[in-house]
Amino acid sequence: MIALRWNRFPRCGHTLIVRGWLDSCLERGLRATTVSSYAEVLEGYLAYCFETAVDPATANAEQVGGYERRFMGQVAPLVGLSPVTHDRMAALSPRTRRFRLRVLRLFYDFVVEHGDLSANPVEFAPSEVPRRNRGRRRDLSALASPDPSLPDDDEWASVLAALHAEPLRERLMVLLAYEGALSREELVSLTLGDLDRRARNLLLVHDAGRGQARVRTVLFSDYTGRLLDGYLEGRNDPNRADLPLFVARIGPATAPLTRRTWSAIVRRLAKRARVPKLTTQALRYLRLVHMLHAGIAPREVALYAGYADWHDVEALCKAAEQTSIGGSAPSLQDIDSWVAAQLA
Repeated sequence: MIALRWNRFPRCGHTLIVRGWLDSCLERGLRATTVSSYAEVLEGYLAYCFETAVDPATANAEQVGGYERRFMGQVAPLVGLSPVTHDRMAALSPRTRRFRLRVLRLFYDFVVEHGDLSANPVEFAPSEVPRRNRGRRRDLSALASPDPSLPDDDEWASVLAALHAEPLRERLMVLLAYEGALSREELVSLTLGDLDRRARNLLLVHDAGRGQARVRTVLFSDYTGRLLDGYLEGRNDPNRADLPLFVARIGPATAPLTRRTWSAIVRRLAKRARVPKLTTQALRYLRLVHMLHAGIAPREVALYAGYADWHDVEALCKAAEQTSIGGSAPSLQDIDSWVAAQLA
């Protein structure tokens, strides 16, 4: 693995959580130049954190907002910055500002993934939202491109081979997260009442983090349906609609499985499969890529994923061109059959 020149980014090199994220970016196959640009942004952010006595691993939205206002030139410059440098920061183009926010958003996704924060503190400032999206409350994830270093076909097969040895609950969680393109929050928030028993292969999912009581319908395969039936047979309360679908093995019998536990499950699976690219987000993005490769229109994919704008899936279209599961442009049913065959 290529290492960064940490002498160029001393603050990043001495901040464990930041260095851990940058190293993970390199492990997932991102170019060294890309990761260096991330480090350059974080080096400035860490300087702000040092001056304002903010812990970057536990910063809240207000503290991150102070940094956003700082590089937009709305408050006094950082200690040690020349007036010329500060003027340049204040004159940053909207694209550069969005890039800096994107880097922070990706970094804090990593922090949340590891359980140090419960929610990502980075949001888009209204003045930074593109004109076509004015009037909507959207965070940076809508503009940030999904991580392009998703597992390839061979790596996905390795993940499924490792998944075969996992307990029933873990197998079901991974397949539901993948087939339903579920976020981490959506998966752990599922209740027994979210299952549409009559349709059997429909799952109603409440969108997380949008401030709305929206519900979207997603699908799961017959194979996953059989796993679900087996899982519910082992539950003593399959008819309690208010109870969580996935419960913790430690603590009260009705305690929901936490986001941190789900992240740990995926990290363990990634380690066993020797696929460091595998994350909770990768399962969601991989399904969307497979849907695009199967010929499903981007608008339909965006609707399935719960995006407010179909343009949010454009970044995945190039990845779909490189996907070749099951041959040339297989149907989604072919892809699900291939997945089931790997687990048989």
